[in-house]
This record gives sequence, C-alpha cells and structure tokens, in this order.
Amino acid sequence: MSKREWHYVHERTQEGPISESSLRARLENAELPMDVLVWCDALADWVAANEEPTFQNVEVCPRRPAPQPQLPANLKPAPVTQPPPRKRSAKLPKIPSQKLPG
Repeated sequence: MSKREWHYVHERTQEGPISESSLRARLENAELPMDVLVWCDALADWVAANEEPTFQNVEVCPRRPAPQPQLPANLKPAPVTQPPPRKRSAKLPKIPSQKLPG
C-alpha cells in the first residue's frame, strides 16, 4: 500500500485526506459505493474508485442486515390489541327557534 492520502466525494461533500487502507476498508465494507469519486495528488482529475487501478481489485462484502433483537426466554412479547372503538357522541337536543323582536 502506498502512503498517498486520498480524498473522496460522498453525498455532495468532499472528505479527506484519508489513507489508502482506510479508503479501501470503507469500499470493502460498502460504507462507500464503488463509483464514489476519489482523488489523490498523483491524479489529474477525480475518478470513480472502480476506475482507479488502486481500487479495482477491491472485493465488496455485502452488507448484512442488522440482527433482530432476541427476547430472553422468560419474556413473551406483548399481545397485539386493537384500540377500543370510538364512542359516538350523543346527539344534542334540538333547541326550538325563537323569533326575536324587532
């Protein structure tokens, strides 16, 4: 590995400097996509990581879904209940209309 410091653009933000091994690890762990733009002082312009020979042999590990939390054996999940039905408001009695003097 070289001692070069790398920069990259992720979510419209330029990041770096970062070591080659750190950038490689982020690519391998799929923390960064392989088409992320990278640059170091040996390059004339920004290139996608998968087009840069330094990173073309990176093997991306698929991201695993987070493990589901497990309840202890002596606990049971709470039962799912429906909310109680809404009560309809009682109809208000009609008030007879009155003629106002005038």
